[in-house]
Amino acid sequence: WFEATEPGTYDLRSSLFNGDSLTAMNSALVVHSGADFDAWLESVSDIFQGRTMAEVGELLYNRQGCAVCHTTDGTPRVGPTFLNMYGYEFDTVEGVRITVDDAYVKESILTPNVSVIAGYQPVMTPYAGILDDREIEAITAWLRTLSDKGGDLEEAAGAPADTTAVEQEEN
Repeated sequence: WFEATEPGTYDLRSSLFNGDSLTAMNSALVVHSGADFDAWLESVSDIFQGRTMAEVGELLYNRQGCAVCHTTDGTPRVGPTFLNMYGYEFDTVEGVRITVDDAYVKESILTPNVSVIAGYQPVMTPYAGILDDREIEAITAWLRTLSDKGGDLEEAAGAPADTTAVEQEEN
């Protein structure tokens, strides 16, 4: 067992011999001071830092498991594809015609079984209390980039996610 007592980079090697190929496997352990580690952890914990809203939306699509039920290539799964969803009209299982807009996306994420697109079952897990408004805005921005009716794609995809609303108003 190895216990680092000072910051630095330490080479690691296996004590087991399991063929010649293990000698070519190099690893390193990087040890930071407590303050440096805390600063690093804070910088990587903010998913919005250094990304556009659309990039954060795509990241959340993958992290939150959306890809299990929803594709981006037009192929339906348990849920409808996200390709060309935003801005389009769909019938619901209740017989209501809806347009997929910001409000519908938010409703579908927070309370997904309220208004289900026809041909699908009301089986999606609600994300109320899991995703916040800013994360839902990011997912919506990303969905807009997947649709030919997504509106101003430069606005949807290009706005830096780590810019505050005040900074955006000033620009």
